[in-house]
Amino acid sequence: MKPKNIIIGLSLTFMVMAFQVSAQKCKYDYEKTDEFTGEKSKGNTMQLNNWWYLGFNKVGEKYNLGLYMRLNGEKNLYLEQGDSIIFKFSDGSFLTLYARERYAPESQVVVALSTAGVINIYRAVYDIPSEKMEILKNNTVTHVKVNISHLVYQKELKEKTGEKFRKNAVCIIE
Repeated sequence: MKPKNIIIGLSLTFMVMAFQVSAQKCKYDYEKTDEFTGEKSKGNTMQLNNWWYLGFNKVGEKYNLGLYMRLNGEKNLYLEQGDSIIFKFSDGSFLTLYARERYAPESQVVVALSTAGVINIYRAVYDIPSEKMEILKNNTVTHVKVNISHLVYQKELKEKTGEKFRKNAVCIIE
């Protein structure tokens, strides 16, 4: 074999290896195909802190965001259809999504250090149009604001957490 061919072959091998190393490694909570319709679905979830979780889902060609949030105290407020979740990006721009339907909180009694308390758990789904999914894929989130009825909850994200959220958006689109 000629030295020129060996060099070209090695160069191509290293280029392929470099591409594979830099490729996004995606992990999903679930990835399945409906046995009757053939429709594919997948989802990934990330924890923002001990009380907030956000997850992207793709069913067929449609996207949505799931929210799981625990709040101290008995709120007894519905997360209303149309209540918003707002993302602020590192460039200062915003993106708003709206709750798909009305969601009732789930109340639980918890005991910590011999003291009982009540927490409310909110679960909600926000539809994401494809064009907004592209925005989430291309921008790092710095802040999240959730509106539940007349109450507002905000969370500032560390840069690493915001970037992980962006990468989850990239993965769900793939």
